[in-house]
Amino acid sequence: MFAQRHANRTDHPDAEQRIYSCTKCGYRMRFGTSRCSDCWEKAPVYNQRWFWRLLYGTCAAMLAVAVIWVMSAFL
Repeated sequence: MFAQRHANRTDHPDAEQRIYSCTKCGYRMRFGTSRCSDCWEKAPVYNQRWFWRLLYGTCAAMLAVAVIWVMSAFL
């Protein structure tokens, strides 16, 4: 219980890093954790680092393909 009260304080130095809440207990989780520290519920997929890397990588690849396609149309 102490951990939950401590993590939900807004004046805590790590408060700005805890941007996602557990869907089961409401505990504010740090970015990149795979499970809630309070109830051990699995974290949402958008709280995982690999999700954002995959999303940004896919967007970058699509942008690169679009640029190459546009550039080849003018040659």
